[in-house]
Amino acid sequence: MLAQLAYIRSRRHFMIWIMKRTGLRPSEMVDVDLDQHADILQSKRIIIPTRKRRRTTAPVRSFPITLKDAAVFHRYMTARMRYVAVLNRNGLELANPNALFVGVKGEAIKKSSLEREFSRLVHAAGFHSIRTCLSMFRHRFITYEVIVHLKEFMAGSGKGRQMMTKSDNASVLKRIASKTGHGSIASLWNYIDLAWEEIDVWGGVDKAINRLHAADRLHDELLELIRELNVKKAPLATKKVIQEVSLKLRTILDSGTSDIAAA
Repeated sequence: MLAQLAYIRSRRHFMIWIMKRTGLRPSEMVDVDLDQHADILQSKRIIIPTRKRRRTTAPVRSFPITLKDAAVFHRYMTARMRYVAVLNRNGLELANPNALFVGVKGEAIKKSSLEREFSRLVHAAGFHSIRTCLSMFRHRFITYEVIVHLKEFMAGSGKGRQMMTKSDNASVLKRIASKTGHGSIASLWNYIDLAWEEIDVWGGVDKAINRLHAADRLHDELLELIRELNVKKAPLATKKVIQEVSLKLRTILDSGTSDIAAA
């Protein structure tokens, strides 16, 4: 039971992380092949099957990540491997050994199951009247990518918003399409307007937002460390210190978010 709960927690954490980090489609997430990521720490690339293409076999795209990202992926694979070992000891075999996500009895988890699990997490977090879905992570990712690429383009070219041509915007979207798996940039044009709106509204607090994002990542890593210390039965004093730091960091994050919202 403890092994099952530990794995489910790791699976949920990883599901949210990979959606935020790569903006992949939920249908692509369940089709990621585990065997292709055995050397993730060396390759530092996530191999994603591209859906929504009219082909029998989905073409793949290679998504570059940092070593820290690769460590997150590898940590999840280790948690999955441990749970699979528990299943095997109990006489259960995996239905699909290469499936990224495994169910409690070894079955490969479907996209619909992950969507239901995400809905349960949303409700458990207290968001009962807010419409949410996994695809929102993809929209968030694309918007942020457009913002970053527009800023990089302007910094390199010396152009401002009014000087940006349709060709300039198209070159930005083509770079992003290679990451998101879009066959055409036609459906990405509305993100240009969304990105400019974000830049106009939040331009004065970019540094504050970046600091909050960094603090948020640190908070996630502290929570993961707490979990690992619990598993390894570390001294109570050590766990207490980390818990206190984590709680203080969450307070800082909440305060900073409120300040930015009120600006």
